[in-house]
Amino acid sequence: DENRLVGAVANLFEPKSTPELSEWQPRQDILQVERKIVADDVEFFARRKIPKVKRVPNAPAVVYPVSRSVDPVAQGGRGSGSSGVGFLPGTPGPALIGHAAGEGRAVIGISDDPKIKETLEKDSKSLFEEALSDVTSLRPIETLLKADVDVYSSVRDLRYSYFKMQIRRAGAEVLPVLPKDVLFVQDCSASITEQRLYFCRSALIQSLSELGPKDRFNVVGFRDNMFKCFNDWVPNNPQNVAAAVKFIGNMQSTGETDIFTSLDELLKVTKVDKRPVIILLVTDGRSTIGITKSSRIIGEFSKRNKNTMSVFTMGTIGTANSYLLDLLSYSNRGESETIKGGRWGIPDSMKQLVHETRRPVLNDVMFLLPAETEMEVFPKVTGNLYLDRPLVLYGRFPKKSESIVVQAVGKAGDRMCDMLFNVSVKDAVKSRDKDMRKEWAKQKIYTLIGDYTRKPSGDILREINSTSRKYKV
Repeated sequence: DENRLVGAVANLFEPKSTPELSEWQPRQDILQVERKIVADDVEFFARRKIPKVKRVPNAPAVVYPVSRSVDPVAQGGRGSGSSGVGFLPGTPGPALIGHAAGEGRAVIGISDDPKIKETLEKDSKSLFEEALSDVTSLRPIETLLKADVDVYSSVRDLRYSYFKMQIRRAGAEVLPVLPKDVLFVQDCSASITEQRLYFCRSALIQSLSELGPKDRFNVVGFRDNMFKCFNDWVPNNPQNVAAAVKFIGNMQSTGETDIFTSLDELLKVTKVDKRPVIILLVTDGRSTIGITKSSRIIGEFSKRNKNTMSVFTMGTIGTANSYLLDLLSYSNRGESETIKGGRWGIPDSMKQLVHETRRPVLNDVMFLLPAETEMEVFPKVTGNLYLDRPLVLYGRFPKKSESIVVQAVGKAGDRMCDMLFNVSVKDAVKSRDKDMRKEWAKQKIYTLIGDYTRKPSGDILREINSTSRKYKV
């Protein structure tokens, strides 16, 4: 076979020719408008160029008010129910009017009518004469407070500088002090020892004298369970103080320690929105029964507390569980302190802490930063603002920044207040404190650990480790 190759199993044939394609025949359709949106009689104005105006930094953006007091129908505009946009007759001028036409449609007009101009001038005048209360319900209190800012910059960190901001009262004129509710919580387990508990009892009795005349309080002891002096809050008066002194005097060191169960019971106390609730927890932080893992105690209590109560912790011995005490207070609007110099220092340290927190002026404080900023400030959830205790923030910001802008919002009773601090980096105090950089990193790590205890995540762990290695914390 002439078409078969040697060794081939099939014939090879000549390829067939490609069939010819039929010629494309376009189809002609008519486009038709099914529903009109813009009226046919709308006239188009010639484009007018707006002169280039130099922008003024930080100038307020003002939108000229629209008067709804003039009926465009009476001025020759479209009638009610008309669709589209209609222009009122008259030469285009500076006066603009607006009117809600039928079916919620807007009619915009341009006119030189004297009545319209008079109305607009009246509206614009009222715009610039409005009171602060017409714009916001927040009460500004920057004049009553001041922010001391120290800035640290290192040649080793090419991108960022660091700051420490301490917010404190500016002078004699102060905000009204808020009445508060205080829980004195004492660990009475065997790990405290009777010798150490003796000084704790003395410290608690002295601390009662720091309560304000309108404050309420309660005293609580705990071991494997909690026991209270009063069933609920009681006012600060001589009779209740005497009962509390007797209750404190009967505390004895014995039994196991269940910190979480005792703290969880405290969440059941009644809370009044206008009164800050402060817990002073005195313990060595060693939980022996119940939930003993520190991270779980921190996470579970913080989730249930939801920042409604401020927790201040005091470690009664240098070997106290500082991880639990530091993170528990940090995650719940408080601070921690551990006695380093011996048990005889407990009374003075506790009384000092109670003294500094005796006059709260703002609670539920929240800090806000400018949009799209690279600045990071910690702690994100701060404690209350007290007249006798500065509110301290640590921040990191790009070296190219010219200012540090921080806003704080909080409650003063039934009134919302805000503080806006705009500090020039050039005018800030230049510090040589290298620890400021490490302290910022420590605050960030504390925040991340608090987030992790509430909701574990591999990303959070990696960021904790990365920050720890970079800043050697």
